[in-house]
Amino acid sequence: MSNTRDRLLDVAEELIQTVGYNSFSYRDLAARTAITTASIHYHFPTKCDLGRAVVVRHREGLLARLGEIDAATTDTVGRIRQFAGLFSETLDRDFRMCLCGMLSAEQRTLPADLNREVVQFFAASEGWLARTLRAGVARGEIAVPGSIPRTARVVLATLEGAMLVARVTGQTDRLTEAIASVLASLRLPDVRARAKPLTR
Repeated sequence: MSNTRDRLLDVAEELIQTVGYNSFSYRDLAARTAITTASIHYHFPTKCDLGRAVVVRHREGLLARLGEIDAATTDTVGRIRQFAGLFSETLDRDFRMCLCGMLSAEQRTLPADLNREVVQFFAASEGWLARTLRAGVARGEIAVPGSIPRTARVVLATLEGAMLVARVTGQTDRLTEAIASVLASLRLPDVRARAKPLTR
């Protein structure tokens, strides 16, 4: 039973990331999975239930990956780079988009319960970014241009936007360039390069 549920979540996630939430039905899901619509309704009585389950699982997966990043390195720029790499990983899978980025584009037509899950996903991402930036500033590893919460929001928005433009243009280097710019904006200036030569 759990395998059936997981299969449905996997395919629903793929469909949301490629064509959007409103562009597929339970019939489409049944055709893709060879699972009857009656069985789909058994696991997820409504499409909102399905969408919420997809987002909750995706958020939990993200938090697990962020925990792995935290455990793998204490370097702040390295952590942000690996976070940004999650966007590249997604785009490299046949130009899939960020799950919640796609859902955000349909925000006005989504059920309120599903929208709340999407908001929580972004809050979790921004929260991790803010904590990571704050720790990096405290250790003197990075410089933050502006307030930490604002910078966290800007980093996330930059990656989401660059991913969208990369997809529509077919140019993945748009995202690569955005990641490089984000990382460069956080690096401490080279004091030696800015030092004025001594004059007599």
